[in-house]
Amino acid sequence: MGFRFAALLSCLAFVAALPRAAHAEWHKRTDAIMGTRIYVELWDTDATHGEASIDAVMAEMRRIDELMSHYKPESELSSIN
Repeated sequence: MGFRFAALLSCLAFVAALPRAAHAEWHKRTDAIMGTRIYVELWDTDATHGEASIDAVMAEMRRIDELMSHYKPESELSSIN
């Protein structure tokens, strides 16, 4: 009985030490920027990081829109024109 119990504990310890599969999921968002639909889709194991990454993409798209839009009189492109 002692050998079986020790073997079972060894097996359980081995299984517990195996790396676990990462749980990842798709994160998606659509926004209207620059007069078009901006769609971001990414795969991430951390929901907070995935959403922060999408926030960063959308912020960069808005920044470019502020600089390059010929519809906005305050944009740099409008100033040049």
